[in-house]
Amino acid sequence: MSLPFNMESWTSRSTVLGSYDDAYISCSVKRDGLPKGWTMYVHPHGWVYFRNEEHKLVVNENIHDPDILAKVEQHCLKSFADLPDGMETCLLGSVQSSFNIYINHNQCIADYHPSAILGSSLPEMSMRSLMRKRRLYWNYMLQHPAHTSISSKPYAEAVDALRSFYLDHLINGPRSVAPFSKAECSELLRVLDTPAFNTSSDSTAATALLAWILTAVYGWRKSDQYGSMTYLKMQTYRDSQSRSSMGSRMARTAPGFVLRLIYNALCFGIPHSYLEDLKKASEFRGRLAALQDTFEAYTGQLTREYSNFILVSTVLLSATMGLLAVPGIGQAGKIFALLSVFTSLGSISVGAFLIWRHQRNLHIPSSHTFAYIHNARSNIMGLPGHALLLGLPPVLLVWSLFGFTVAVIVYTLEPATGAASIDVASAWIVFGIFVVILICVVAGLYTFSVIWKWETRNGVGRAIASLFRGRVQQAERESV
Repeated sequence: MSLPFNMESWTSRSTVLGSYDDAYISCSVKRDGLPKGWTMYVHPHGWVYFRNEEHKLVVNENIHDPDILAKVEQHCLKSFADLPDGMETCLLGSVQSSFNIYINHNQCIADYHPSAILGSSLPEMSMRSLMRKRRLYWNYMLQHPAHTSISSKPYAEAVDALRSFYLDHLINGPRSVAPFSKAECSELLRVLDTPAFNTSSDSTAATALLAWILTAVYGWRKSDQYGSMTYLKMQTYRDSQSRSSMGSRMARTAPGFVLRLIYNALCFGIPHSYLEDLKKASEFRGRLAALQDTFEAYTGQLTREYSNFILVSTVLLSATMGLLAVPGIGQAGKIFALLSVFTSLGSISVGAFLIWRHQRNLHIPSSHTFAYIHNARSNIMGLPGHALLLGLPPVLLVWSLFGFTVAVIVYTLEPATGAASIDVASAWIVFGIFVVILICVVAGLYTFSVIWKWETRNGVGRAIASLFRGRVQQAERESV
């Protein structure tokens, strides 16, 4: 049933205390077209709900329907005892299968049992019970912000909570467990720290925003055992939770023996980095919006990497085609050059397709992002298999570079078999230069592949260096 629309029946709440504007229709409509004692309120997102002033009852269904109104009066209104000032009840669900939540606006708590909030004293509650009742209250206010105003205390509480989360990010960095990211804390604090927001106690949108923040705050505090442990116990608890979740994630996403063999033998270990990035990008930390932002940043990083790989593969493909055009190149050199051509084409083709698909889905609804993560986790090989596919462009590029290098070496050493002595000498000189360059390249690749990892003292390189230094010192002592 559609709701009656009568401009003259609308009233409003202004941000200026005691002033009203009949043309401003964002809040409520009273009495006209409604049963006696009922008021209709409009949520900032557009839906409506109804409140009975006498019985202090909030209903989410349309009481313009006579059947619904009769059931509300028959099953609900007659059974409610008189509630003291500052308290009300809300009918959740449909009238046929409804249950109530009781609201205490004086203490900002809510519960499904009236005895839990009637005459209750906050100091007598356990911290966990208080967190639960506060979360229920602010979740209720998020859905019903139009019929009541909030005091300055929730505003100060929200600001203080956001500042504490921001401090947690400054201290712990990526290890922070706060429900809001550092950027979200900064943005929300910037929005809250405005004179207009601080004085808009009658603004339904401001009430809904504060309720949304505090719902997340108290939900996180309830799960984080807020206010129930000492510092050392809290650190131990968080470390154990982190290790437990990390261990379960590693067990679910660690590649099997066959995939590890493919990773390390055929793919040069490249998919390992893609697997780590994919696990971080698909990790849920309590906020769906944060997961969406993280995954969009990860997708942008992928497209930039693939663009660079395509550029290098294109240059390498041109160089390989030039090598094939050289007259007199042997059959072995041609084979490796053709291997380089095919792998370069594969790297370009796969990279271009992945760029196209990821760029088209860079800014998409969150449901598509969750579908991507779900499909990547639930395919035959899971995230390790998906990381293997994501690593195809750089892996094929490395194989292309390998084929081109071997083709050049074969072409260089061809004069060493049956040619003049000067040609043989020049071939070995070029090969020696190649070996020196290869050693430098391998040293650089190894150094910058492990430079961001903590190196232990029992590493192979360190052991060899220690052995060499020991032999040198022994020789010096013997010479003396």
